[in-house]
Amino acid sequence: MQTFEELYQKLNTEQQLAVDAIEGPVMVIAGPGTGKTQILATRILNILKKTDTQPQNILCLTYTEAGSTAMRKRLSQFMGSDAYKVPIYTFHGLCNKIIQDYPEKFSRRELRVMDELDKIDLVQGLIEKLPAQSILKSYNEDAQQIRRDLTKLWALMQSEEIDAPQINDWIVYLSDQDNYKLAFPNHTYKVNRGPNKAGDLKMKDYDQAMNSWKKAKAAADLYENYKEAKASAGLYEFSDMLEWVAKAFDSDEELLITYQEQFQYILVDEYQDTSGIQNHILYKLIDYWQDEPNCFVVGDDDQSVYAFQGAKVSNMLRFAEKYETHIKTVVLVKNYRSTQPILDSAKRLIDKNTLRLVNQMPGLSKDLVASGENTLYPQLTPSNDLFNNEFHEAVGVAESIKKLITEGETPNEIAVLFPQNKHALVLADAFNAVEVPFVIHRPVNILNETLIQHLLTWLEYLALELEMPNSGEHLIYKLLVSPLYDISSFEVNQLSVSIYADRSNSKKEGKGKYTWREHIQKIIKSPTQGDMFASSPSEALKELWNTIEVWIKEASWLTVPELIRELYSKGGYLAHALKSHDQEWTLEVLQTFMEFSIRMSEKIPFMKPHEFIATVKKMINNNIAVPLEKRIGTAEGVQFITAHSSKGLEFDHVFVIRANQTEWEKSDTGRMPYRILSLIHGKSIQLKNETSDEESSEERRRLFYVAITRAKKSLHISYNQKRITATKVSDAIASTFVSEALESEAREITTIPSERLIFTNQAMLLRTSKPKLKSDKMEWIASRTANFKFSPSTLYSILECGLKFYFTRIVRVPDAPSPAAAFGTAMHGAMHKWVDQWTKDKVWMSESDLKVQFDKEMYKERHAFNEKQFKLRMQQGHDVLPAYYQARKNEFKQYSLVQTERMINAVIDGVNISGFLDKMIFDGNRVTVVDYKTGKPENSAKKSAPPGPRSNGKLPNPYWFQLGIYQLMSNLQPGKSWQCNMAIIDCIEKDEKGDFPIIELHYDEDQNKLLREWIAQANHQLQTLEFMNGCGKAECYWCNFAKQTEQVILLPLEEDHEAENNSETA
Repeated sequence: MQTFEELYQKLNTEQQLAVDAIEGPVMVIAGPGTGKTQILATRILNILKKTDTQPQNILCLTYTEAGSTAMRKRLSQFMGSDAYKVPIYTFHGLCNKIIQDYPEKFSRRELRVMDELDKIDLVQGLIEKLPAQSILKSYNEDAQQIRRDLTKLWALMQSEEIDAPQINDWIVYLSDQDNYKLAFPNHTYKVNRGPNKAGDLKMKDYDQAMNSWKKAKAAADLYENYKEAKASAGLYEFSDMLEWVAKAFDSDEELLITYQEQFQYILVDEYQDTSGIQNHILYKLIDYWQDEPNCFVVGDDDQSVYAFQGAKVSNMLRFAEKYETHIKTVVLVKNYRSTQPILDSAKRLIDKNTLRLVNQMPGLSKDLVASGENTLYPQLTPSNDLFNNEFHEAVGVAESIKKLITEGETPNEIAVLFPQNKHALVLADAFNAVEVPFVIHRPVNILNETLIQHLLTWLEYLALELEMPNSGEHLIYKLLVSPLYDISSFEVNQLSVSIYADRSNSKKEGKGKYTWREHIQKIIKSPTQGDMFASSPSEALKELWNTIEVWIKEASWLTVPELIRELYSKGGYLAHALKSHDQEWTLEVLQTFMEFSIRMSEKIPFMKPHEFIATVKKMINNNIAVPLEKRIGTAEGVQFITAHSSKGLEFDHVFVIRANQTEWEKSDTGRMPYRILSLIHGKSIQLKNETSDEESSEERRRLFYVAITRAKKSLHISYNQKRITATKVSDAIASTFVSEALESEAREITTIPSERLIFTNQAMLLRTSKPKLKSDKMEWIASRTANFKFSPSTLYSILECGLKFYFTRIVRVPDAPSPAAAFGTAMHGAMHKWVDQWTKDKVWMSESDLKVQFDKEMYKERHAFNEKQFKLRMQQGHDVLPAYYQARKNEFKQYSLVQTERMINAVIDGVNISGFLDKMIFDGNRVTVVDYKTGKPENSAKKSAPPGPRSNGKLPNPYWFQLGIYQLMSNLQPGKSWQCNMAIIDCIEKDEKGDFPIIELHYDEDQNKLLREWIAQANHQLQTLEFMNGCGKAECYWCNFAKQTEQVILLPLEEDHEAENNSETA
């Protein structure tokens, strides 16, 4: 164990000054590599040596739990077991201890920290208790989005100490149009336009703001209910800890004095990353000593990179100003990490920031000077390289690092730094290709792992079958076409087609619903001889199906963890894991999921499978992770790290990659709901934690500064000329930070050896590829397309994504009933009865009868809903229909000839098309086709927008396309002289103005020609089987499904492959 004297003698003059200044306020400004880690521990030892203070009277505050652990470990090297007597906490940890020490000061019952699921349930409960007409409720808005908006607003109110009456007062003030015009001059006309004069208010902007602010008021009013619900449940959030303790210190002098007396010396690490409320708590603890507190803060304003968590770099300046009479300021400028050329580059970069202490504290200088072994390193000028694209960059960096390792450098002393975790994926492939060892540590949400998603599908299936036999039908196809089983996708496809045909026949014959379970049991008991079109079931299918029937029975008495264990052992999961090339990781994933299920069973005693699945779906929908750190590569390899994670680390050689504007200078500022920021700015109110554009830009520069100051011996910066996505190749621009740091950018593209471009081509194929079915059963597929009759929706489907068409129309993969679609069907049915009763029977349906008819239609569709969904949709119908009835009754009474639910067929340029129209309105030989839409009118307007002049070759919007096909078909009815050049979308939902919009679509000769071209293209894809190619879009469900079930090969996109073609010159 080292003594204090030994430690002290190793410090430089400035470090010794910091350690010796044990009394009064002290601020140490410690740049990167200046040895601040030794100061905190040595200073604590000095306090204990020179005063009679006990270890428990010294409080050390760190920014992260990792920082606390590291500090205690460092102290234990010098103090032994006494190190554990020194209170070392994060701010949250300190507040949690205070709450647990004095629970009676904060609540009359036991408290626990609220997790994300608790929060969702609380907020959802509040939403459900709101009256049906609440402005916060929206039948067509995503419930998760409503919850997110509420919690974002409440977090802002908490952090900025805003209450609901304040928000109401601001809205009242700005609802006055004169006040509004003064606050938002851009919302007024600048010149006379029509009936509007210069200076007049743009009423559309005003109305939109008022509607948003009405929601803001309602949401703010609900905040107190949320806090009461938390208190009633004995829950609190991490943010509550800080707020509660801050308020308790403000109001409870006895509590405050208790901790002021205990903590006679306070040290704060990474002070530049503290937030406003953390600073408030700190000041409360030290205010007892007025302007001479024994408070030591250490930080570096140039390394403040956590503004998104509320950190305010201005806290350092405020501390200096508050204690300017007695403060001792020590600046550490002797750098023991980097060579002087690297430090000079860092200085050139950070000097571009204006919001620095050196610009606000006279006489302060922070110019770093190489002062240790780093003066003996080769003084290499930092390099910068321009590559054609990220794949070439990955190969180039890998080659450079391989050369360093060949020359004797240690791999784990080399780091590649990047802005986001996703940037490591291409690197990993490149390093594997050139055989350079590497390691990535990145958090993974196992709920997104393909294996776990398949397991969850099994659990959902069993849960549904337990509740009602055959209610999990729609999941069976997706379960069987899995790489876990030796069941060919062709066999499952045959099953699906056969079941669809038998089900259709059963329906025509008036029999009950024909099920997958019934069909598979039948073919297992009475197998056919088998041929191309009707084969006998495989042994693998028989074995698995018999096991499934056992699982369905066992699921009623096994606990969820026991059921999962059965699936692991008999469902192929363990066997798959043991055969996996990534065996260790796959087993870790399965183990972590099992542990998660056990924790959930402890939290919810006697939990049933359906409860478990509901919980997991809630987590997935709200991005709540079951985390597991995934290590890719070898621990001794080159380190792949994000810039944020690199803070506090150092490496001999650092490569900063993807130094492009879009990667390093893009703002991550999130959207705030209800236009709350415009309301606040309209009142000219400055938020405590708000970050200006200038501050955001400077923070991103500080992050780049952190990245380049990790380097000890050499620094390499690289960027790209091209950016490649799944659909296009575009130009990329170097970050301005490159030229700021290095005074110049690379002029020529760095050449990559051609033999290394094999990796590039393979990696680009994975990124920019269209999946294609790898079927050897073309005859069977061709037989399924023979005599196929298109509808407007299937025309669009085959053009949108061939694999979507294949799975939904050729293979007939079953899908779960959609509550939204079922509600739409019920509304359509009610409209049909209303119009038909008048036009055919001349009997006018009353408003109450229309609601009764809707109820009947909903009853027919009840299988598509759970109980809560059914009640919500029933309420929606009863809310919407009376208003819609009043809006349309006069128009409907004028109809002389109308047909509803009309089936029409047409042959357009040799292509057979049929479909159902919601309504056809006749006026002589003029026809208008009408389609009802029950979604948000704003979405309907977007989906019905006609193609613009720049949309050449792009698939038109779906509603415009499909209704255009219907109007073409209407003009081609045999024996009819109908003329149709207009279609109508009739919205059965109010827009933001409270109206039910009617969207008119007019089709001219050129547009009809375009539609015919698309029809011809769709038919060509059908006849040539080109639909076996997917669209390749990252968000496409069916392309991803085909990849996960290994039914496809990957082909390059036919579009722009400039990045590949340039390999000769790169």
